[in-house]
Parts: sequence; structure tokens; C-alpha cells
Amino acid sequence: MVLNALQRILPSGGGFVEVADPLRAELRYQFPARSRRIVKRARKMGIKEPGTIKWLHENLRADDTVLDIGANVGIYTAFAAARLGQGKVFAVEPHAGNFATLLETVRLNAMGSRVVPLNVALDSASHWIDFTYHDLVEGSSGSQLASSPTFEQSMAAVTEKKYAVRVDELINTGVMAAPDMVKIDVDGNELNILRGMTELLERATVRSMQIEVDPQLEEGIFAFLQEYGYTMDHKHLSARGAKELEQLGAAASSPFNAVFVKTS
Repeated sequence: MVLNALQRILPSGGGFVEVADPLRAELRYQFPARSRRIVKRARKMGIKEPGTIKWLHENLRADDTVLDIGANVGIYTAFAAARLGQGKVFAVEPHAGNFATLLETVRLNAMGSRVVPLNVALDSASHWIDFTYHDLVEGSSGSQLASSPTFEQSMAAVTEKKYAVRVDELINTGVMAAPDMVKIDVDGNELNILRGMTELLERATVRSMQIEVDPQLEEGIFAFLQEYGYTMDHKHLSARGAKELEQLGAAASSPFNAVFVKTS
């Protein structure tokens, strides 16, 4: 990719890290090197969650609308956007530092026509709510809404009042089109987000949906989606989850990614 002068300069002064697409060698991506965590995430694009890469690569169509909930700094947003023609990725990220980096990711990769970043939280209702930062460093994870079933106030580095919205509200007000594919990875609030998109699920426009599932929330998520005719097609582990499974066997308790499809 040829970089112009503007793309070479980052407000952070930290430069960027460039990585190759794990499946298409002709594609390369740049991510702002604002923290070691971002650099690590970028360099592990094809390693951290190979199942997510495979799911996106095999299922995306050029004109799809993709909803990436919990986009973080935009690793999978960029991977998906590179495979789109007229389609768009709506990348949702409430963490302020991660969102600022997501914007830089979009700029560095000239994906402004294919990516719409949204700095909002998603929930089962539209309301003001506490958003707790587990860590302020860009590229971090673990921050949560107070409504999350796994919320722990003691883990908060700082708390922000943030307006959370339902996915259905974003669609009904014209902020975004109904998505064809949905990815949800929000460290525990997945079920509440699903409860905020019941109108979308009833319309059955979502062709494929990947959700990170915490084992303690598995029963609730699966039962909820079954009500709307979605069943699990397959599941896959992150590299960390696979390592834990290898070491602990049946005692492993890492979250896993479940891919759901409409069956009824």
C-alpha cells in the first residue's frame, strides 16, 4: 500500500505497525502503534482467533452490511472491510481510547467509505448507564456496562456515564441498515445486546452471527436465540482457550465463539 504524507503522521506520534492479511498475501493493514497491546493484537490478527478469521473470510459477501459489536481498535473491522465492495461495516466501540484508535485504523487503511465507527454502548434498553473502564490503555479489553451479568465494580479503573442504545433503535432511526452478519464480543453483556435486537432477529435478515459466549451465560444465550429460530452451527476457541483446553481438559472454562444461523 502506498502511503501519502498524511497517513505517515499520527497524532500520538507512535507511528504504525503494518501486517499482512493472514489469508490474502496481497492485502496489508496498518494499525496505530499507540500501545504494546495494539501492536500485539495487530501481529496476532490470524493467530488470536483463527476461527473468527475463517468465519469472516468464508461468509462475507461484497455487498454485506456487517455489525461488529465490540470492535476494539478495529482488527476484525479492517479484515472484514477489505473484503467488501459496496458493503459497510458498522463498528461499535464504547471505550474512548479504543475508539480513538479505531478511527485512526480506518484512516490509515483508507476505509472511510466502507467503515462507519460508532462510539456508543449497546444494551437491552436505551438509557444512560455507568460504563466502567477496566483499563484506559488503548487495545485493552474487559471494560463493561453496569448492566452486564459479569459486572464487577471493584475492577473499575474509572467510571463514565454513557448513553447506551438498542440495536433496533439504530436500525429504526436510520443510523444503520439491518446487518447481514453480526459479531458480538463485549466481555459479558452479549445477552442484553441480543435482547435489544429482537425486532432484527424476528425479521430474520441476519445470515450468520458470531457471539463470544461465557460458559456461565451459555444457557441463557442459547435459549434466547432458540426462541427466534437461531441455532449454533459450530463453535471455535481463541488461541488462549485452545491452550487452556489442552492443559485442563474438561475443567477448562474459557469463553468460546459460537456461530449461529437461522434454522426456523
